[in-house]
Amino acid sequence: MIGRVLPLRLGDPRPGVLRHRNFALFWFSLVISHSGTWMQILVVGWLTDEMTRSAFWVGMVAAARGVPMVVLPFFGGVVADRMDRRTLLWITQVSQALLGLLLAIIVAADVAQVWHFAVIAMLASIAGAFDQPTRQAIVPALVPREDLRKAIALHAVVFTGGALLGPAIAGLLVPVIGAAGVLFINAASTLPVFVALALLNLPPFKPRPREAVLKSVRDGLRFAFSRELIVLVLLVSAVASLFGRSFQQLAPVL
Repeated sequence: MIGRVLPLRLGDPRPGVLRHRNFALFWFSLVISHSGTWMQILVVGWLTDEMTRSAFWVGMVAAARGVPMVVLPFFGGVVADRMDRRTLLWITQVSQALLGLLLAIIVAADVAQVWHFAVIAMLASIAGAFDQPTRQAIVPALVPREDLRKAIALHAVVFTGGALLGPAIAGLLVPVIGAAGVLFINAASTLPVFVALALLNLPPFKPRPREAVLKSVRDGLRFAFSRELIVLVLLVSAVASLFGRSFQQLAPVL
């Protein structure tokens, strides 16, 4: 006997955690939205290079986007613990959608300047600094406890998947519909997130006891840096982001 034949199950064909309706809605909407974000990043870098022919200015626009994501997520995590997370995601996603639409309009009107790119990138990044920890905090409410690790791992794939899909799609579409057309698609890519947020079944929000925001941030940092494993993970992530992903920001000038 070679082995026992397992019975064929004709239930939900979706694999793993994607069989959970809430998580599947949330995850697929984020894949679309994050791909749109990376489409915008590539197009803005390309437009900056076309306007300035300077790697310095391409880097400056990327820095305007990157700095808030280094500093503000600590505060974003504190806010996510104190505010209804669905409401907070509505605020961050609407902010990013409006900024994306504004960027598309000024590019379509042929009035865009480099400082427009930098300011909009910074504002969108500020919204993202509150959006990212809120998305991570909402995942445990979308799946049973036994599937939480798988859900967290699959949620992390959203960033990598968007960073791969977005630039590839943008590269194909720019010659066809132009930079402005791609930017309008990015603005529209937030719509699936709005649909998902409206359809999610979430438990009532229970805010944590309030304390000073800076104290919460300080306590969180103290806890993180008191754990060697967490420090190691943070260092590896920082090095990978600084030296490994910089090519994505500078791709237009390579």
